[in-house]
Amino acid sequence: AKFSRPAIIYKKLSHSFYLVIPTTSGHKEGSWWRNFTFKQKDMAACLHQIRVIDYRRLYDNMGQLSAPDFQLIRDGFLELYK
Repeated sequence: AKFSRPAIIYKKLSHSFYLVIPTTSGHKEGSWWRNFTFKQKDMAACLHQIRVIDYRRLYDNMGQLSAPDFQLIRDGFLELYK
């Protein structure tokens, strides 16, 4: 059985590899997290679990984040890893 975990594609690194930020449901506090809403659900981006994955692990497209939410996550990433 496949285990799936929602993730935000942060950046395409090459034809085969993507930098992704895993997400979790609910509201989290702290500098490692950025909270956002996606399809009326409270979610949090796990900035401390960012990783590179192969494109073959991406098998379902859930949709696209709003520009302000993506910017919030991007700013959190840059603040954490500058």
